[in-house]
Amino acid sequence: MRRTQLVFSVPLGIVFLTRLLVACGGATTPAQPIVVLGDGGSSGDGSDDGPGIVVTQCSADEAMCNGSCVDLTSDSHHCGTCGTVCGTNSSCTNGTCSAQEVPDAGTMGLPPDPGGPAPTSMATTNLAISKLYYGDTDRSGNPGMNAWQSYGLNIDGKDTTASSTHVCTLVAGSSKQVQVDGPGGIDNSFGENIVPILSTLNASFSAQGNASLTGGDSTSVFSITGLGGPGSTFSPVPGTMSRLAPAATPPQWQGNDLRNPDVNALMLSFSSGYENGGVWVGSPPGSFAFDLHIGATGSPTLPMQVIAATLQPSSSLGSATQGNLAAVVTANAFINWLQQIAGAITTSLCSGSAFQSIAQQIQQTSDIVMDAQGNVSNSAGTTCNAISVGLGFDAVAVQLGTPVAVTTPMNPCP
Repeated sequence: MRRTQLVFSVPLGIVFLTRLLVACGGATTPAQPIVVLGDGGSSGDGSDDGPGIVVTQCSADEAMCNGSCVDLTSDSHHCGTCGTVCGTNSSCTNGTCSAQEVPDAGTMGLPPDPGGPAPTSMATTNLAISKLYYGDTDRSGNPGMNAWQSYGLNIDGKDTTASSTHVCTLVAGSSKQVQVDGPGGIDNSFGENIVPILSTLNASFSAQGNASLTGGDSTSVFSITGLGGPGSTFSPVPGTMSRLAPAATPPQWQGNDLRNPDVNALMLSFSSGYENGGVWVGSPPGSFAFDLHIGATGSPTLPMQVIAATLQPSSSLGSATQGNLAAVVTANAFINWLQQIAGAITTSLCSGSAFQSIAQQIQQTSDIVMDAQGNVSNSAGTTCNAISVGLGFDAVAVQLGTPVAVTTPMNPCP
């Protein structure tokens, strides 16, 4: 007599109850099979020697679609009904296809603090910015519309697109492209949106700015204690960022130039700086007045909230490359700064509707939020009032001289 035993012992019988696992993206599994195998007995001994019984069924909260059990409320290949497929960047929620947010990146893309060991040297290296990359070219000098994507960091911890809704509310008249991030969530509205505006005012602004910088104009200097060479990993490696006065004669940029600090400029402390694999990271954030070298030599500094800075020192510590500065500036502060240098770009911007039109365009590049205390965020329901900034730079070692007072240049507009 043949018999069927529904038991869970081996080898008398095995019951497989395969549950459906629906992952994001609409993965499905075959319908739940209940397989009952024979007990392995010999033929004619009264035991079950057959291939077993296979029964196909779906649980009460699932439906059968093309031989598979699916959850019609969440399966993006069978959303609501069998065969209804949700498109790209959409998901199935409660049986309806809806737009899907790009997931937040969660970090700024920085190498992490290694937590040690301590530096082997306590010497201080002074690295002055010798070249700036504004976002109109790559580091080799090749122009490109997307060159800005190489500079800056993921400041807000989000990777956003033109269709993202978990971001601050854009200024009226802004294009949705303003909230488009670079790879890995890089935030750099300055390079993406403001650099093209500056280029329309002066197509050579970046080349002229770097000519002014290398000729000895004021610049920023990183003073780092315990810095190692390529591949070094140390923590803590603290540093500061300060401003150098204009040089009396054009610097040689060979590592021995004597440069005087600007006693009137604010110094930013990177007390939590560290080095990981030869990459130095300056943090935490703080306020700083930065020389953009746009306009004329000696142009005013731009007040920014510096989020972080990175650089890669050479083996001799005589220079650094792959510099990256991430910052945020309020739109109003940028407009006020631009008004101070506008006359140096062209006197037609000193008055009239031309500057007001540019100011409106600047406001419309706001992609992030900064409050009066310098706290940066990007939450839905808050109006964007600030501009993310990403700048690349190279640096060369200098010797620090006697601090001097640098006066603020006069506004060329009456």
